[in-house]
Amino acid sequence: MAQIFQHFRVLGQVTSSLPFTLESLQTDCAITVPLDKTYQVFSLSNLHVIFIGEQQQKHIKCIATRSDTTTYVATGSSIHVYRKNEKVCTLAGHEAEVRHLSIFGDLLLSVDEDNTMRLWASRARQCVGELRFGSDYAVTAVMHPHTYLNKALLGTADGRVELWNLRTQRCIFQFRSLADLATAHRRRLREGTFAPALDEDGGSDEEDAPTRPGEGSAVLSLVQAPAIDVAGIGYASGTIIVHNIRKDQPICVFSQSRPARALDFRSDGTPIMVSANGRDLVQWNLEERRLFMQTRLHDAPIVGLRFVPGQNILVTSARDNALKVWIFDQSDGSPRLLRSRSAHSKPPRAVRFFGDSSLNLLSAGSDRSFRFFNTVLDHQSCALSQKADAVLRRKLRRNVRGGLAPIRAFASCEVRDREWASIATIHRGDRYARLWRFESKALVKTRLQTRFEHEVTAVAMSPCGNFAALGSAAGQIDVCNVQSGMRRGGTAEDHAGRVTSLHFDPLNRFLVSTGTDGHAKMWDFQTRKLLASIDCGSPCHRAAMGKDAQLLAVALGTLEVIVIDPSTQTIVRRFQGHASEITDMTFSPDCRWLITASLDATVRVWDLPSARMCDWFRVRRAVTSLAFSANGEFLATAHAGSRGISLWVNKMQSKKLVLAQPSSEPEMLEIPNLASRDRAFQIIHEAALTAHSAAADERDPTLFATTTQNQLAAGLVTLSPMPRDAVLQLPLLDLIKQRNRPQEAPQAPPQAPFFLPTVLGLEPEFQAPAPAPTAEAKAGIGAKGEAKGEGEAKGEG
Repeated sequence: MAQIFQHFRVLGQVTSSLPFTLESLQTDCAITVPLDKTYQVFSLSNLHVIFIGEQQQKHIKCIATRSDTTTYVATGSSIHVYRKNEKVCTLAGHEAEVRHLSIFGDLLLSVDEDNTMRLWASRARQCVGELRFGSDYAVTAVMHPHTYLNKALLGTADGRVELWNLRTQRCIFQFRSLADLATAHRRRLREGTFAPALDEDGGSDEEDAPTRPGEGSAVLSLVQAPAIDVAGIGYASGTIIVHNIRKDQPICVFSQSRPARALDFRSDGTPIMVSANGRDLVQWNLEERRLFMQTRLHDAPIVGLRFVPGQNILVTSARDNALKVWIFDQSDGSPRLLRSRSAHSKPPRAVRFFGDSSLNLLSAGSDRSFRFFNTVLDHQSCALSQKADAVLRRKLRRNVRGGLAPIRAFASCEVRDREWASIATIHRGDRYARLWRFESKALVKTRLQTRFEHEVTAVAMSPCGNFAALGSAAGQIDVCNVQSGMRRGGTAEDHAGRVTSLHFDPLNRFLVSTGTDGHAKMWDFQTRKLLASIDCGSPCHRAAMGKDAQLLAVALGTLEVIVIDPSTQTIVRRFQGHASEITDMTFSPDCRWLITASLDATVRVWDLPSARMCDWFRVRRAVTSLAFSANGEFLATAHAGSRGISLWVNKMQSKKLVLAQPSSEPEMLEIPNLASRDRAFQIIHEAALTAHSAAADERDPTLFATTTQNQLAAGLVTLSPMPRDAVLQLPLLDLIKQRNRPQEAPQAPPQAPFFLPTVLGLEPEFQAPAPAPTAEAKAGIGAKGEAKGEGEAKGEG
């Protein structure tokens, strides 16, 4: 069992390949988005997460929602019913995997892979009807026409559209005209006239195009139009038909280059129908029966779109892990982005915490984006702006849409963030580095200029925030000024191979570099002269340096990790155990642990004082990058094939642990998910209870007798498992109590009169209250009163 880390939550998961649902509430709308094995509900007004659903055992295939916050989740052959975030029941009865859910008034319709359709009563929560279709009748879309009681419109994989009576369980009408159009679509595919359009970057969305004969005739979407008896039908071939189902007559027919997986109509009085054409949104003018506009909305194929009822607001989701809200208020009819929630569309390559806080996390992905994540408030996460590069590209008349090249590595220092750039990034193929400001979350125009003729492969920022060091593929090293971007010098000698990492010591005294030539070199920061060269015996793939303690960990090509002490210029530790290439490593804040990750899907924790492995665990997807927060609270990991960033909580922060000898086989830990967010509050609650019980145990005289560890051997000293901070605060308990002692007794606030006094005048003003008499004034009034009493007594006498 993993002793130190426990899964906490995941960051950066917004959408998936499944469409969302939109339901109107009393004052807002709820957007329910399925995600792998859970779902999350957003508020339309601000796109904040309302709540996150329960973690399922299997992957979610489809969902359906009601306006009373009831959610139906289909996983496998079961349908789970939730009311808000509480599970109500489970509907079981399907023999195959459920692939479609639809709401019909008080009924729920479900279709499985065996082409069996079931009707469920929402109140009784039991099956009230069942239809078994043949193997050649695969239902792909379902719609309930308005004012059609107990009727359902079914679309099939071979292009048929039929109207069924759900109560009598029989087909009422088959639309022959639509079947003829489907036949024409199949003929078009056989002739080879359908092909996916190429994108601007040369790629194509092959998953959005039919690849086998007959697939182009499949009905992918059925949508009710604002007009009664009218429905929109989208085919896999890209043909869209607006059909009158009462008269069985097509009103208008449109065609696009990609499958029509999502359709919707505007219900605010504007005769516009929209469809998803890959990454573009296509607007069709229904009055003029022509194409109105085509706009690029996402960076991946759109999987869901819905108009807010009665409004000109459109919600879209795509496979680029983005959920966007658009408003149609432009004079030309184009949509304007109102608000959005997005994350990496491809797996991130590097993750690092910014500064000394565990709240700020930076990540760089192969999707050419550089993002900031808040580990507590999801809605504050955003992508750092690349407007400065877009402006430069526009001046040079280059492709603005292309964006920056993927980031290879980045380094940061928060000391000078309020004055100039605090983040330096190196990109694939570039011979310079780019600078970013964390405060403004944007790219700056200044670049770090070098003398390199090859691309930059390593970057580091000095602890003072004034300088940045860059290493090239040819072994050269340059130092640049961050404020001006100018080169301030370079090393006298070069590496014989590619520079793999650069690190500054905490006092800016020397610079450490590693390369594929198998040497770790130390350079004097002022003179740029070589101080020492340590032969590691194998190519150095990557390295990490402790923040406070001057220790350097180097991952070698022999799958070995060595720890170098730069002060003595010697190798002090060697760790072996990984079975594949080491992808990343980091030190704990106190430099007691070294955490390494490898392509063998294991994460190992090495204890430096004892020179042994103290913990390890295995994950299902290999860790490609990891980072430890400065306060030791979180461990962030990026995984191969996953667009999310996993957070693991350090259990040593909340309770006392005595680490035992790790087991011979690592425990398989599940990657954190969105549902683990609720687990966060449970962990905090358990930590509070543990701290409370520990405080109670401090008053127990048998405390030390019950927590004494067994002696390992005679002559050895048994160390206390108590945290170091608790031991350091023991001599200061009297001072802490004295500082926390109240200065004066608590006083009740003065009571305001029921009627506030006013001053007479043309404009009424409130009379300022008279100041309360002080103790000295009260004593003076008492003395004057006594003297006046004595004078009156003498006068009477």
